[in-house]
Amino acid sequence: MPARSGCSRIGITVSRKVGGAVQRNRIKRLAREAFRMNGHLMARPLDINLIARKTAAEQSNRVVLQALQDLFEKLPRKFEH
Repeated sequence: MPARSGCSRIGITVSRKVGGAVQRNRIKRLAREAFRMNGHLMARPLDINLIARKTAAEQSNRVVLQALQDLFEKLPRKFEH
């Protein structure tokens, strides 16, 4: 959704159903890194909430980063008016 503050923010939810602490923290690190690397794609500030699925823990780092990059590339178009 459009951010009320002046900058984009990300919230990451990773349930215990996804895996152990190591797997959950890995997913959160990857999501933060993808957000950091692709923040320039957002023309306007957005508040983003990611909810990780169980299959994310089974994927390689490259696959997770690519999926998040694709998502971040689609977001600005969705909120253009």
